[in-house]
Amino acid sequence: MRSPSSPPSDHPFLAIQGIRRSYGSVVAVEAVTLDVARGEFVTFLGPSGSGKSTTLYVIAGFQEPNSGDVLIEGRSILNTPSNKRNIGMVFQRYTLFPQMTIAENIGFPLKVRRRSRADIDARVKVMLRLVQLEAYADRKPAQLSGGQQQRVALARALAYEPPLLLMDEPLSALDKSLRDELQHEIKRVHHETGVTILYVTHDQEEALHLSDRIALFRQGRIEQLGTGRDLYDAPASRFVAGFIGHSNFMPCRIDRERGAVDGAILLDDGTPVSGVSLAAMPAQCERGVLMVRPDAIRLHNPDSAPAGAILGTIDEASFRGEAMQYSVATAWGESLTVRTPCGGTGRARVGERVALAWQPEQAQIFPN
Repeated sequence: MRSPSSPPSDHPFLAIQGIRRSYGSVVAVEAVTLDVARGEFVTFLGPSGSGKSTTLYVIAGFQEPNSGDVLIEGRSILNTPSNKRNIGMVFQRYTLFPQMTIAENIGFPLKVRRRSRADIDARVKVMLRLVQLEAYADRKPAQLSGGQQQRVALARALAYEPPLLLMDEPLSALDKSLRDELQHEIKRVHHETGVTILYVTHDQEEALHLSDRIALFRQGRIEQLGTGRDLYDAPASRFVAGFIGHSNFMPCRIDRERGAVDGAILLDDGTPVSGVSLAAMPAQCERGVLMVRPDAIRLHNPDSAPAGAILGTIDEASFRGEAMQYSVATAWGESLTVRTPCGGTGRARVGERVALAWQPEQAQIFPN
């Protein structure tokens, strides 16, 4: 059961302050700063080599930073050996002891800490119940499925009640159905225990499903930090817009003389786009890319299309269960993706001429 909230503190539970880690001339992490509240679930998301795992290893004590600090409840832990930091860790590889039973694996960190046999037995029972493996206590790891072994690894990491749990790509070796199942289990365990979790993944759907907040990494830095909705609805850069969800990017130019304040955005076929803020664009920037999500675009009959609609021809249509997905060829030779809910409005056909439109607030512009 989730423990009661701690009294207010002048310090965040976990503070990562300006961490830098390099390997010779290669900088893996640069100026990573992040505060994490007690009980929060924060995911480090990003492509391979973006610095997310290195940051996690610095917190765990497996890597030493060149500069910066890591504090738990206001106290630096950098001079504390990794085995003394009281931090739980779950890896992609389960690292279970094959000769031990499941109960012995879970109880091992308690045995190392010289807990009494009665305490170990009681705690192991609690953890087996938490991960719903009570019936498997006497089995060996080889007798369990991959998903069950990862549950054991999770139970072992939580057995000694660490205040912080680090998880590095724990589900990447599992197939999709098992990943979905384990994501549900991890959310349930987080809710029941209240442990603070830092979770590393390159899977955006996993991050969106699990996290209170997401730190999206790029080239050793945090590109954007926020909720999944923040990153999806208001991406801070073209990289974020392209990494979170699916996006259409349309080359455009900016003619500031056409507007008294914001100017005008013109697509490559000359179609003007109004109502999109240019606040994020440098004043001297004349070229950019307009971003619109596929599910924000609506299909219209060209004869009754709203002003500013883009004309195109459907060159592909595919059924995606809850939605139809269309590829639409534009007049300037680019293909745009459109997703519309199934049912109610009929389906467009390959070869059909259509007009595409969206609400101005559903589009963003980024420097080219």
